[in-house]
Amino acid sequence: MDSLIEFNPAYVNITYHQEEVEYRKVKGKLLERRVVWKRPGTMAISAAIKYKYGVMVVPHLICGGFTRKETMH
Repeated sequence: MDSLIEFNPAYVNITYHQEEVEYRKVKGKLLERRVVWKRPGTMAISAAIKYKYGVMVVPHLICGGFTRKETMH
């Protein structure tokens, strides 16, 4: 962001990518879902940019891989 701010952008787009998961068998045929890797949240990154640099941020939320409750937060 430091190197981009010198261009005085009107806004910045932030896109969150879906987490990576793996499924492994437990107790025969049941599968267990396990998050392997997850990036920091879009809203946290957006807020940090807005307050540190004073630039409008447009967050793009990808809801795949989340429960309804996680999406609402």
